[in-house]
Amino acid sequence: MSNCISKKTALKLMRKYKRKYIACKRRCQRKRKKILKTKVSYYYTVSNGDKRIFTDSDGIKGYGSKRIPDPKMYSLINLYINGVLQPPNIYKVKRGLLIIRSGELPQKGVPIILQFIRILQG
Repeated sequence: MSNCISKKTALKLMRKYKRKYIACKRRCQRKRKKILKTKVSYYYTVSNGDKRIFTDSDGIKGYGSKRIPDPKMYSLINLYINGVLQPPNIYKVKRGLLIIRSGELPQKGVPIILQFIRILQG
């Protein structure tokens, strides 16, 4: 017994699998092209050197939002102190409230930016 197949059968199989491969490749390419839509908003304030809790009233007018929105409405929240992204375990965000829980307080005049990102449906 031989494990060989005819040339005609081999060509048929190659065409069949090539079509399936091309169809699969096209589906994968379509999926990769989909970019998620987002909505981003910011809360800006400046440290006075001795404050650990910031509220809506501390927000800077004219830059982004003056209010701290409800974090449950957003997919991601990032805190930047002096332009450096902070780990989530050193701060807590509630509606209208930012609490810095780290041992060190930001120095006087250091900018604090709270970034809110909402990933929208399709």
